[in-house]
Amino acid sequence: MATSMDFLSTSIFIPLFLLLLVNIYHQSQKYGRKTKTYHPCGGTKFNQLINYRTLHDYNTNLATIHKTYRVFNPFCGEIYTSDPSIVEYILKTNFKNYGKGAHINNILKDLFGDGIFTVDGDEWREQRKNLVMVSKASKA
Repeated sequence: MATSMDFLSTSIFIPLFLLLLVNIYHQSQKYGRKTKTYHPCGGTKFNQLINYRTLHDYNTNLATIHKTYRVFNPFCGEIYTSDPSIVEYILKTNFKNYGKGAHINNILKDLFGDGIFTVDGDEWREQRKNLVMVSKASKA
């Protein structure tokens, strides 16, 4: 009876062990590769607060080192860029995917109201049409 239990335990143990090895290998292949590349870290909001008196110089220095960089915030991350091709991509080529969102709307609403600088989507499109019409009328 003891030999049949040893055989049973080893016959179950070996396939389970092999299954575990295959699973570990699959996970390492799946998650071991870097699928996303991130821009370099330029610092945190605390670095910007420390350099508040020379913030323009601090950000300019970071922009000369890295064309695009991240700044970490306790609540969200921010990406800064001085690369003209990325700016064109965001503002012209793929504008619809880069909305301002509720956070920016809440911050700027007191200053700009519901104007072109604070709204997204259809409201933005309507503001843009009005701006173009006013611009054409003023040239005529």
